[in-house]
Amino acid sequence: LRHIGGIAAHPVIVEVGTGCGAVALAIARARPNAEIHASDLLRPAIRWARRNRRRLGITSVDLYRGSMLAPFPASLRGRVDVVVANLPYVPPSEFREPGSLVRSAVRGRDDDGLGLYRQLIADVPSFLRPGGVLVFQCAPYQWDAFAEELASVGFLPDREPERKGTAVVASAELRRDAAIGG
Repeated sequence: LRHIGGIAAHPVIVEVGTGCGAVALAIARARPNAEIHASDLLRPAIRWARRNRRRLGITSVDLYRGSMLAPFPASLRGRVDVVVANLPYVPPSEFREPGSLVRSAVRGRDDDGLGLYRQLIADVPSFLRPGGVLVFQCAPYQWDAFAEELASVGFLPDREPERKGTAVVASAELRRDAAIGG
């Protein structure tokens, strides 16, 4: 949540890969003045996110089922302050857990596991306002190479991302001259 602390008074926040809604709902609790939109590809995940939203009595999170940014309304383009993503990033060669639901929630695309993140950084500039921020999780050993990729497509990645055990939580600001906005 530290990544969203200093943003606009009434921020627009999008979460991609919400799962059970834990992150979007935690943000809603921390920032009750935020407009929050969250998506997930999996029907069971959206079902759980709706249950959790109802159980917590949170009304400020809109949930969408679909892939990545595709289900979000066009009215969000160029208005989003923060995009939060917790997408599968474990390289296929390192994933050994059986079960299709677990596999789809953890195993990333491409040899390095970051294929979904590459897709996201190609599409997200049209949603972010100038200076908007992408916040995401990956493995520590993936960070340096991915930070270079982020920089090459117009982002200013964290110099020192937050390291949390086996994960890195990082942010990257979209350079003002790189924002598409529409």
